[in-house]
Amino acid sequence: MSAELQVLVVDDHPTVREGLVRILTEAQPGWRIQQAGSGADALLLLAQHRFDVGIVDMSMPGMNGIELLNAIRAQGHRMPLLMLSMHAEEAYALRAFKAGATGYITKDQAGDRLIEAVHTVAAGGLYATPALAQHLRMNDQGVVERLAHASLSERELQVLRQVAAGATAAEAAAALQLPEAAVLVAKQRLLEKLRLSSVQQLVAYAQTHRL
Repeated sequence: MSAELQVLVVDDHPTVREGLVRILTEAQPGWRIQQAGSGADALLLLAQHRFDVGIVDMSMPGMNGIELLNAIRAQGHRMPLLMLSMHAEEAYALRAFKAGATGYITKDQAGDRLIEAVHTVAAGGLYATPALAQHLRMNDQGVVERLAHASLSERELQVLRQVAAGATAAEAAAALQLPEAAVLVAKQRLLEKLRLSSVQQLVAYAQTHRL
């Protein structure tokens, strides 16, 4: 990793930009950081300078982060782009990755994970927080789909965890304070949503995805 990584930070909120720059410079004083307050300003900087990584706010007025990402790629820039968002939902991350982002991080996690994320994408990897990665299938070309369990309700996830732990329907009902009939219905819905055919497959699925 270069001691003088060139990083472009793009966010329409000056306070957010300054906070990101502070996190980056305090952790990596050798990095060179430039800021842009809009997509248009970012494109001007990209025409004048080479950057190793871009950190782009997904929800900017005017040209939003996805539109800027598309413009950057259309101009032939292949630098890794880490999308920054206030949304933790996997649907937003999936949209960013499908547009060509190489990383996705929420603003409330930037303080803890920003440096790790920048290192990962700068080294050629894909970055998603562990919570998001549980719901996304990733390969060398990017995120290709949401995993099946991303559509499960909280109750269905609770039942799945009970099943994976070896609980019977009666035991799961007692632990979750639900009628046994509700647990049986949830198990059937789990099989349908996850496209599985047996309790054994449910257990294996939960173990594989660390649920």
